Formats: sequence, structure tokens, C-alpha cells
Amino acid sequence: MPATHKVVNGIQVPLTPEEAATIEAEWVNNAPGTGATWLAEQAAILANLRNRAKNVVAEINGDTDYLAKVIRALALTILEETNRTREWLMSFKTEVAAATNLADLKTRVAGLPDRPEVSASDLKTVIRSKIDAGEVDS
Repeated sequence: MPATHKVVNGIQVPLTPEEAATIEAEWVNNAPGTGATWLAEQAAILANLRNRAKNVVAEINGDTDYLAKVIRALALTILEETNRTREWLMSFKTEVAAATNLADLKTRVAGLPDRPEVSASDLKTVIRSKIDAGEVDS
């Protein structure tokens, strides 16, 4: 099981080719040296980071501080956009299934509503309005 990444200051980064070669050689040779120890340490660090991330998600649900509200607003915005995209795809599939020939398909697909482009500014506006409307208070 060759390693490809390490954790540095809480961030996963790729191993250098030299680090990867050393660890892989020790792993392949079943050497009890630094490779196995290093892998165990990295696995423990990564498990800790994952647990901390899961705890943050759990705390966001009932937290009322500003950061939790921003995260909930962002998550709600992403969910709504995903659902709108899903609805459009379902409409597209319905039109494709109902088409009797290529010309009919072109007409049906052309009749579907366009999905508007969403800019970073639009995203900020939506998030702010969700916060202002109290949609993310709990």
C-alpha cells in the first residue's frame, strides 16, 4: 500500500518522490523502520482531522454563531441549486423520452428553460438574504 500524501499543518499534501520511494521500499520489504511508523502516524493525524471535521458539522446544526449561520446558508444554497439542476435534468429526460424523431427532440429541448448563470456576487447575495430572512437561525 504505497503512500501518496502526508499531513502537514493539518493539510494533506503530496509526498515528494523521494519520500514516496523510501516509504514504499520499507513497506514492500516489510521493514520495521520509519516507513511503517510514519504511515501509522499519518493515519492517526488524518483520523483526528476527520473526527474534528465531523464534530464541526455536528455542532453547526444547533450553533447560533455567525460562522455556523454562514455555513448553513451556503449549504442551503447549494442544496437548492442542486435541486433546481435535478429538476431541469428530469425535464430533459422527459422530453428526450417523449421525442419521436431528431427534429422533435430539438424542438422539445429548445423549449426547456435556460439555466441562469450564477456569479460569485449572486451567490453572496443569496447567502446574505438567507441570513437576513432567518432561514438559517437554527
